[in-house]
Amino acid sequence: MSDRLLTTREVCRRLGISIKTLQVLRSNRKIAYLRFGHRSIRFREQAVEEFMQRREKAVQFAEGNQ
Repeated sequence: MSDRLLTTREVCRRLGISIKTLQVLRSNRKIAYLRFGHRSIRFREQAVEEFMQRREKAVQFAEGNQ
């Protein structure tokens, strides 16, 4: 897995969510991010993959497919 840093738009595209939804995930500490300076935010590719895996496990659990 790479340590590539993704922009907000790249993460939104990858997850199929809006920027506002990503902001909510960030503020609720559901997805890890890095802040550079006052406005620049990036996401490690690994953090995005881990977020997707946690969501997949949550859905499987909810459906009873542990």
